[in-house]
Amino acid sequence: MAGYLMVVIDILLVAYISWLTLRASTKLYRLLGEDGISAISRIMGFMLICIGGQFVINGIGNLLHDPAFWPLAK
Repeated sequence: MAGYLMVVIDILLVAYISWLTLRASTKLYRLLGEDGISAISRIMGFMLICIGGQFVINGIGNLLHDPAFWPLAK
């Protein structure tokens, strides 16, 4: 039961932080300007590509280490 409660609390915490961030978006836009927003968007896109690439690498690694993938190697 405690595990479910922690998941619900975490979801509510992330929702609250997201709400605060969206609420402050106009102030952040004024602070960063068009160039700052563009730079952050590019950095976030690069990070997303890196995470996706890591998922592919992990998936291929797990596939290659799976004995069921190599049926003739027995």
